Amino acid sequence: MRSMHSVAVAVAMALFATTLMNSAACAAIIRYWHNDRDAWFMDAGALSAIETITFTEHPVALLNTQYQESHGLSVTGSGWVQIWSSLPDLPLDGRGMKAVNSDAILHFDRPMQALAADFPGTLTAQFYWDDTFLGAEAFTGPGGPGNFSGAISTTPFNRVRLFDSDHVFAIDDLHFVPVAVPGPATVALLPPAAWFMRRRRRRVHRVMTVR
Repeated sequence: MRSMHSVAVAVAMALFATTLMNSAACAAIIRYWHNDRDAWFMDAGALSAIETITFTEHPVALLNTQYQESHGLSVTGSGWVQIWSSLPDLPLDGRGMKAVNSDAILHFDRPMQALAADFPGTLTAQFYWDDTFLGAEAFTGPGGPGNFSGAISTTPFNRVRLFDSDHVFAIDDLHFVPVAVPGPATVALLPPAAWFMRRRRRRVHRVMTVR
């Protein structure tokens, strides 16, 4: 028997999918740069509870379903993606995720509204709702270990493709924010796009039309 929580999540996802596919609105990806780390945590935390994966939770191994039960996250890739150990390159705790000759596709079982990473290099994040492309952001920093980049989307997403042009990248910690499960009397998507645009207008890097 499915729990009430899982039923609520399933209902919420169906409502989000219907709203997304029937909407002619634009999906804006609001970018947070390296020196905006505190701002991302403040803004994302105001939306819902921030979840963090440090990759110290499981042994070094190929990364696929280790976080499915705890965070509703599974990872696939076109090549080799694993939990990796390297203190010089991953200064927060010496553990992270590394992809070699591969992208890393994050599959969430719930609608998400924000994503961020502490990471030692550069990569691109593409945001999707199922197969609908919402937008992309280049996650970059000033160079060297310890960079940070984040994004908040005005449209929920449930899949993110991470990749780099040289087909090798690593991230230290991964942070993400699920859309709050709506209560029985109301269904709230995200705060209006105008709210984001007023607060973070200067950080809007790209606006994509959802078709």
